[in-house]
Amino acid sequence: MKTITIDQINWPVAEQGDFNTEDCGAVFTVTEDEDGERFYAYGHVPEVQMLAEVTRYLNHMIPSGDFDDIDGTGVEHVYAKFVDHNAERFSWCTAETSGAFPLTVVSF
Repeated sequence: MKTITIDQINWPVAEQGDFNTEDCGAVFTVTEDEDGERFYAYGHVPEVQMLAEVTRYLNHMIPSGDFDDIDGTGVEHVYAKFVDHNAERFSWCTAETSGAFPLTVVSF
């Protein structure tokens, strides 16, 4: 993860790979939120590609297939910025905001 200096403070800025998830040697370009209701990927990922990756992730994590159907109604392309120095929390912002990075979000 890279950092930028804003008002003499170093802030983390996400880059490609920062939202990846690794499990048992498999790498997924998405990460799941704590509630399992949203998935995030770095960049503005095309809808079909994002939904395919979330499905691949869910099939890996829940081999029984016991998860809600995925449709494209919840895919959003947004910008975010970290609000803490550990890069654990972020909030929505505009593309022009210092420290902003592109994010694709799928909500269930």
